[in-house]
Amino acid sequence: MASSSEKPKSKILILKSSDEDEFEIEESIAIQSVADKIKNKSVKAVRKIFNITNDYTPEEEAKVYEEHKWAHEEGKEHIDESPD
Repeated sequence: MASSSEKPKSKILILKSSDEDEFEIEESIAIQSVADKIKNKSVKAVRKIFNITNDYTPEEEAKVYEEHKWAHEEGKEHIDESPD
């Protein structure tokens, strides 16, 4: 068990609702929370946040980067490399 001073390694969000409209509101809040967490983060930082293993070869990653260069342009937004 982690001490109170340690950050949990992952968080699980469980939504329960008997009302479909209420669930949609809760789902929207959860989605926004994730979006806020990854906003302006680099691909490397997002992978670290969600513990995602990079399964691209360097060549595949370079190709994807080139095809989606617009999404990686510096200067449009501050890109934060930190996972927090």
